[in-house]
Amino acid sequence: MGFGFHMAGYDVTLNSAASGTESEKVLAPLPVLSGYGQFALTEQWAVGVRLDRFAMTYDKYNGNITSIGVDLNYQPFRHVGFGLAYRSLNIALKVTGDQLTGKFAQTFQGPLLYMNGSF
Repeated sequence: MGFGFHMAGYDVTLNSAASGTESEKVLAPLPVLSGYGQFALTEQWAVGVRLDRFAMTYDKYNGNITSIGVDLNYQPFRHVGFGLAYRSLNIALKVTGDQLTGKFAQTFQGPLLYMNGSF
């Protein structure tokens, strides 16, 4: 388990013929709760999982960031290994104003092949 802070800065500008231009800048320390673990199946094979989660509501802002990872590791040599993984990163933000509600959602996800070195 882990707990930490990430610094995130956002500079958002919205232009509309009906309402004109609105701009917001936010820089904030974001608390993140993490859970992760790895389990050795054999001396060469291991599986790992990780979850990082941040969620916050403040004033007119409501959002969350969720990161998930699942790994399968193969270490055929003492200092070199290989892995197959799946990663997902989901970001969601909602800003509610007097005349405007803005929503932002973004997702990155997919497989990952990697090589690692250890010493």
